[in-house]
Amino acid sequence: MHAIRSLKSIQLDALRETANIGAGHAATALSQLTGSTIMIKVPSITVASIEELPAQIAPSEEPVAAVLMHMLGDLSGRTLLVFPRPTVMRLVELMLHRPVGSSMALGELEASAIKEAGNILSGAYMNALSDFLGMMLLPSPPTLAVSRSASS
Repeated sequence: MHAIRSLKSIQLDALRETANIGAGHAATALSQLTGSTIMIKVPSITVASIEELPAQIAPSEEPVAAVLMHMLGDLSGRTLLVFPRPTVMRLVELMLHRPVGSSMALGELEASAIKEAGNILSGAYMNALSDFLGMMLLPSPPTLAVSRSASS
């Protein structure tokens, strides 16, 4: 972890550009799945331990849902997609072709849709990263964690 914390500016820029390419591929995949326009922002890069993530992602009182996938192969690591509650509910509606504002809670079907969205997004990201780096990257099945107030 010490080596990664001492990355130079040019190395962080290279990681940011790689993340941008992966995010573009992921947005395209989600757009094709939902039939909706998906807009992305240029990703930011923060080097942190997994224990430091909750404080960096969202205030503790903001409900979130997170999809975690492990990356195996030539590189190992994790992808973590974190969504605030309004985004999760809208994503559920897009995935399940429901009217805007019609989803109120995350049941089994909704949780499955969010995991599938995470699988598609992280898979597209890893494929782009794999192509860009010329490495084999294999995704694990997605897991979903939901804060209590995000699920109801």
